[in-house]
Amino acid sequence: MDNVNNRQATVLLILLAGLLFAGCGGGPDVAAVSNDAAEPPAAAATSTAPPAPAPPPPAAPKMPTVTPAAPVEKAAEPEVKMEREKAVAGVGKKGRGYGGGIVSEPVRLYFGTRQRIVFQIRIPDALRTYKAMNDGKGPASHEIFMEEIVAKNSLPLPELPEGDSYYYDVEKEELMVQRPE
Repeated sequence: MDNVNNRQATVLLILLAGLLFAGCGGGPDVAAVSNDAAEPPAAAATSTAPPAPAPPPPAAPKMPTVTPAAPVEKAAEPEVKMEREKAVAGVGKKGRGYGGGIVSEPVRLYFGTRQRIVFQIRIPDALRTYKAMNDGKGPASHEIFMEEIVAKNSLPLPELPEGDSYYYDVEKEELMVQRPE
C-alpha cells in the first residue's frame, strides 16, 4: 500500500514541477507590471498623452573587417618511400607472433588459414569474374578494385598492422601490402 502512495506522490510532484517549469503561460509580463506600478492608476486613466516611444535597440557592435592573409606555402614534406609486397597469408595483424606451443600453434594456423582463403581463393575468383564481365580487363585503379572486388563480394580483408595499407597494382593485377621503408 505504501508503494502505491509513494508512486502517486511521485507522479503528483513530477506534474507540479512540470507546471512550474512550463510557467503556466498567460501570466503578466514583468516589464508591464513594473511600468504600471510606476504610474498611479488615476493618472493613467486621465492621461490623454500618447505613450512615449520605446527606446531604439542598442546598435550591434561593428565586426572588424578581415582581410585575407597571403597564402602560406607549406614546407615540402619528404616523400615517404613505400615498400610493397604481395598480400599473402601472414600479413594480417591477427595471428602474428603465435606458434610453436600446444595452444598458440592452432591460433596461428586459424588466422593464417582465414587469410589464405581470402588471398588465394576468394580474391582471385572475384577478379576472374570481374575480368570475364569486362572484356578480360582488370580494375583500372585501386579504388575500383576496392569497390568492385572487395566491397561487392564482401571480402573480409585482414586488418593490417599500423602503418601498413593495401594497394592494388594495376599492372600486375595483384593486391599488395605497402609499408614505409
